[in-house]
Amino acid sequence: MGQYVFHVLHNARPEYEQDVVDLLSDGGTSSYDEMLQKGLELGLSIGSQVRTERMLKDILQPMRDLGFVSRQRIELTESGKTLAILSRHKPSLFPEMIHFSYYTAWNHQTPGENCFSWSYRQLCKYLWGQGRIEIDTPAFSSVISSAAIQRHRLLI
Repeated sequence: MGQYVFHVLHNARPEYEQDVVDLLSDGGTSSYDEMLQKGLELGLSIGSQVRTERMLKDILQPMRDLGFVSRQRIELTESGKTLAILSRHKPSLFPEMIHFSYYTAWNHQTPGENCFSWSYRQLCKYLWGQGRIEIDTPAFSSVISSAAIQRHRLLI
């Protein structure tokens, strides 16, 4: 269990991810600086709220983990291009697709891969079971940690 990474990046947000897809859908940006500049020119969150290369890399990482952005270049994969079509034609479904992707990326056959998705799924299940509650990040972390420890015990 020590080699597994269960962290979900806290700055992954559908609006940032939608900006990534929109910026890369025309194939016109080839560097982090270009993405930030173009986003600023277009009035997107990337460029105005996301201002540094480090922040942008943190946003691109889950998009890479989900298979929407290439690991080798700053470009959309075939799945990312399909997501871009969805974003363009049914923008209200974009957050749902991102949620679905995060929720389903982990599977039992390869438990060491996409552990962030396992954590995301556990948190979603917890929140669904709680109904309306206040955001309590330490409590959420504790829930995920406890679930991970319990899962580890079941595996040994």
